[in-house]
Amino acid sequence: MCLTTTIARIFRRALAAAMLLVALSSVGHAQTHHYEVSYRGVFSLGNDMPIAALSLATEAVADSVQQTRLVASSEPYAVVESLYPIRYRFRSWSRPDNGHLLGFETYEQTRREKHRLYVRDASALGVRKLDLMTGDGDGELQRLEAGIAPALDSAVPLFDRLGLLQHIRHEPLRAGLELRLPVTNGRDSMAYRVRVEGTPLLRLGRQSLPSWKLRLDAFEHDAAGKERPVHRSAFVWLSRDAARIPLRAEVRHEIGLFSVQLTGASPGERLAGLARR
Repeated sequence: MCLTTTIARIFRRALAAAMLLVALSSVGHAQTHHYEVSYRGVFSLGNDMPIAALSLATEAVADSVQQTRLVASSEPYAVVESLYPIRYRFRSWSRPDNGHLLGFETYEQTRREKHRLYVRDASALGVRKLDLMTGDGDGELQRLEAGIAPALDSAVPLFDRLGLLQHIRHEPLRAGLELRLPVTNGRDSMAYRVRVEGTPLLRLGRQSLPSWKLRLDAFEHDAAGKERPVHRSAFVWLSRDAARIPLRAEVRHEIGLFSVQLTGASPGERLAGLARR
């Protein structure tokens, strides 16, 4: 496997972990959280190798529409940037009360450029794909940006990966709680099992923060109707307070461990406040 292909695989796997994070801040108040994406494994000689900077923001664009935006770039990291520069942007529009999906956008710039929009519909998959590179879907994108929801019954539960955990914010979390949620990535229908593993103190920098540790497992059905896992278990730590800020996410793969860790938040005093709880 060539080095650039390896870097690309590492980046995509790490971003899969990042997509399991969601900005669970108060609806109506725009907040941005900053993260560092890193890899540890054979290709980094067992050391943590930062590969991307990531920002995550949530804001209300209308009373019934919330937007979550994730931006990732390898620009701050010279080695990755020189081998395989990558820019990603993901936006998800959902109901602020329950996180139910309205639509999501994906933009990728590597050696090629891709820009797609998935809008909620009544199909079996639950979304319709539009290619924004050709101008297809421009009107739908403008309506979502303006806070105009698709004209269909979005009360039926469905989530994308970026908005998956928004629903958790409204659940009374407790150790051992298990939820099963329908998720789409625009190509496949999946079921995510979310389990509260415990309430550990998470070491973040010099602070130990009270957290909820969640385990996420994804499943899909094969041609015979048998359920099979989509990826290895992912773990997400949320702050153990009303805001439930995403603190860390981890996904293991055969080539190593991918992690996404909070480095800063707005307001900046948030971590200090969490540490005192």
